[in-house]
Amino acid sequence: MENRKQITLRLPDGVYEALKEEAERMGISTHELIMWAIDYYRSHKILKIDG
Repeated sequence: MENRKQITLRLPDGVYEALKEEAERMGISTHELIMWAIDYYRSHKILKIDG
């Protein structure tokens, strides 16, 4: 098993509710949905920030 870190993520209520509803619709946990989104971002590098 790989090492893991625990973080606290503060989200606006509306964002949390949208994630929760989408996860329920998909039949997965909110945690799984957030992990999927992070993995998708990392594999597609969809956000480019100039700096």
